[in-house]
Amino acid sequence: MKASKRSLTDKCPKCLEGGQNFIILSNELYGCFKCGCVFVPKSVREDFRVQVRNDIKEAKKEVKEVDGIICSECGFEAKSKAGLIAHSRKHKA
Repeated sequence: MKASKRSLTDKCPKCLEGGQNFIILSNELYGCFKCGCVFVPKSVREDFRVQVRNDIKEAKKEVKEVDGIICSECGFEAKSKAGLIAHSRKHKA
């Protein structure tokens, strides 16, 4: 294991003090020398959130391409059956 001083933006979630000496347990886990807490640094959490958001956007695009519900009167493509029902009310007017 390698001891290293991390940037001031990294804070231990237990003792909440920034600029502490942390031990790097792996690429995604740090340990605090002061209180012994093991945590994932904020920068790694943010990178993971961005990756998950992008994966969700891609999955939504794939679902939209496959599962479009089309109006038989005008060709409008609804995202759901409820959306198609709401759209079809326009044709009744």
